[in-house]
Amino acid sequence: MSAQFVIDRENSTDNEIWDVPRRTFQWVVEFLACQVRDRDLAAALETFIEDGYAWLALTYYSESQAGEIVRVIRQELKPAVTEAFPLGEDDGTHEMVDELIEMAIRWSEADRRRLTEDETRGE
Repeated sequence: MSAQFVIDRENSTDNEIWDVPRRTFQWVVEFLACQVRDRDLAAALETFIEDGYAWLALTYYSESQAGEIVRVIRQELKPAVTEAFPLGEDDGTHEMVDELIEMAIRWSEADRRRLTEDETRGE
Protein backbone atom coordinates (compact mmCIF):
# COMPACT_ATOMS: atom_id res chain seq x y z
CA MET A 1 0.00 0.00 0.00
CA SER A 2 1.40 3.40 -0.91
CA ALA A 3 1.06 6.89 0.48
CA GLN A 4 1.49 10.29 -1.12
CA PHE A 5 3.08 13.55 -0.05
CA VAL A 6 2.10 16.44 -2.29
CA ILE A 7 4.68 19.21 -2.56
CA ASP A 8 2.31 21.96 -3.60
CA ARG A 9 1.52 25.64 -3.23
CA GLU A 10 -1.76 27.53 -3.28
CA ASN A 11 -2.78 28.80 -6.73
CA SER A 12 -0.03 26.87 -8.49
CA THR A 13 0.00 24.01 -10.92
CA ASP A 14 3.67 23.21 -10.22
CA ASN A 15 2.79 20.41 -7.82
CA GLU A 16 4.84 17.27 -7.33
CA ILE A 17 3.72 14.03 -5.75
CA TRP A 18 6.00 11.80 -3.72
CA ASP A 19 4.40 8.35 -3.94
CA VAL A 20 6.12 5.81 -1.68
CA PRO A 21 5.39 2.78 0.48
CA ARG A 22 3.28 3.70 3.46
CA ARG A 23 5.96 2.71 6.00
CA THR A 24 8.47 5.10 4.37
CA PHE A 25 5.88 7.88 4.27
CA GLN A 26 4.95 7.31 7.92
CA TRP A 27 8.60 7.29 9.03
CA VAL A 28 9.19 10.63 7.26
CA VAL A 29 6.07 12.26 8.71
CA GLU A 30 7.00 11.02 12.20
CA PHE A 31 10.47 12.48 11.71
CA LEU A 32 8.99 15.80 10.59
CA ALA A 33 6.72 15.89 13.65
CA CYS A 34 9.76 15.46 15.90
CA GLN A 35 11.92 18.03 14.11
CA VAL A 36 9.72 20.99 13.21
CA ARG A 37 10.11 24.01 15.48
CA ASP A 38 6.44 25.02 15.34
CA ARG A 39 4.71 23.13 18.17
CA ASP A 40 1.25 23.52 16.60
CA LEU A 41 2.57 22.01 13.40
CA ALA A 42 4.23 19.18 15.32
CA ALA A 43 0.93 18.41 17.06
CA ALA A 44 -0.94 18.46 13.74
CA LEU A 45 1.58 16.06 12.19
CA GLU A 46 1.37 13.76 15.22
CA THR A 47 -2.43 13.70 14.91
CA PHE A 48 -2.04 12.98 11.21
CA ILE A 49 0.11 9.95 12.04
CA GLU A 50 -2.21 8.72 14.80
CA ASP A 51 -5.20 8.91 12.48
CA GLY A 52 -3.39 6.81 9.87
CA TYR A 53 -3.70 9.11 6.89
CA ALA A 54 -1.77 8.29 3.73
CA TRP A 55 -2.08 11.61 1.88
CA LEU A 56 -0.34 14.80 2.97
CA ALA A 57 -0.11 18.11 1.13
CA LEU A 58 1.86 21.23 2.03
CA THR A 59 -1.26 23.28 1.35
CA TYR A 60 -2.88 21.70 4.41
CA TYR A 61 -0.70 24.09 6.40
CA SER A 62 0.05 27.80 6.46
CA GLU A 63 2.80 29.06 4.18
CA SER A 64 5.19 29.44 7.11
CA GLN A 65 4.41 25.91 8.32
CA ALA A 66 4.90 24.52 4.81
CA GLY A 67 8.24 26.35 4.72
CA GLU A 68 9.19 24.74 8.03
CA ILE A 69 8.34 21.27 6.69
CA VAL A 70 10.45 21.95 3.61
CA ARG A 71 13.32 23.26 5.77
CA VAL A 72 13.40 20.04 7.78
CA ILE A 73 13.27 17.92 4.64
CA ARG A 74 16.11 19.87 3.04
CA GLN A 75 18.38 20.22 6.06
CA GLU A 76 17.72 17.37 8.47
CA LEU A 77 16.16 14.41 6.69
CA LYS A 78 19.16 12.94 4.85
CA PRO A 79 21.39 12.46 7.93
CA ALA A 80 18.49 10.89 9.83
CA VAL A 81 17.78 8.44 7.00
CA THR A 82 21.46 7.52 6.82
CA GLU A 83 21.41 6.76 10.53
CA ALA A 84 18.07 4.90 10.57
CA PHE A 85 18.60 2.95 7.33
CA PRO A 86 22.27 2.00 6.87
CA LEU A 87 23.35 1.88 3.25
CA GLY A 88 23.21 -1.61 1.86
CA GLU A 89 20.56 -2.62 4.36
CA ASP A 90 17.68 -0.49 3.15
CA ASP A 91 14.98 -1.22 0.59
CA GLY A 92 15.44 1.85 -1.56
CA THR A 93 14.61 4.29 1.22
CA HIS A 94 17.65 6.45 0.47
CA GLU A 95 16.64 6.90 -3.16
CA MET A 96 13.04 7.66 -2.20
CA VAL A 97 14.14 10.25 0.36
CA ASP A 98 16.57 11.79 -2.12
CA GLU A 99 13.61 12.27 -4.45
CA LEU A 100 11.64 14.05 -1.71
CA ILE A 101 14.62 16.26 -0.89
CA GLU A 102 14.93 17.26 -4.56
CA MET A 103 11.23 18.15 -4.60
CA ALA A 104 11.70 20.28 -1.49
CA ILE A 105 14.65 22.05 -3.09
CA ARG A 106 12.58 22.85 -6.18
CA TRP A 107 9.73 24.14 -3.94
CA SER A 108 12.20 26.43 -2.13
CA GLU A 109 13.73 27.69 -5.36
CA ALA A 110 10.28 28.47 -6.76
CA ASP A 111 9.48 30.30 -3.53
CA ARG A 112 12.63 32.41 -3.85
CA ARG A 113 11.83 33.20 -7.49
CA ARG A 114 8.29 34.21 -6.54
CA LEU A 115 9.56 36.54 -3.79
CA THR A 116 12.11 38.09 -6.16
CA GLU A 117 9.41 38.66 -8.78
CA ASP A 118 7.13 40.25 -6.16
CA GLU A 119 9.95 42.58 -5.08
CA THR A 120 10.66 43.50 -8.70
CA ARG A 121 7.01 44.43 -9.20
CA GLY A 122 7.05 46.41 -5.94
CA GLU A 123 4.52 44.21 -4.12
